[in-house]
Amino acid sequence: MKNKITKEALCPPHNNGYTPLKRRIAANTLDSTIISLCLKVFDWAKYRQEKGAIKLHTMLDYDGCLPKYVYMTEGKQSDVKHAKYMMIPKKSVLVADRGY
Repeated sequence: MKNKITKEALCPPHNNGYTPLKRRIAANTLDSTIISLCLKVFDWAKYRQEKGAIKLHTMLDYDGCLPKYVYMTEGKQSDVKHAKYMMIPKKSVLVADRGY
């Protein structure tokens, strides 16, 4: 008997007794993270003089808790510059930190 992966298993409800609001507009979150790498092994990933890194830009679907968009750049890539290349859905709400 196979176990089915449900939405609740991936993203458990976190309403704390409150009734969730019904939204007519899709919500997405934007964020990026820097992943440190060894510069001696990954010489293409220059971030600082003696440090290597890549940056992972991610857009998550708020309802499904799954990524809609993931892109890897070198660590120096600015969040604002990369956001210009994202295919952001029309009529959607985006939640982002100050990097975007």
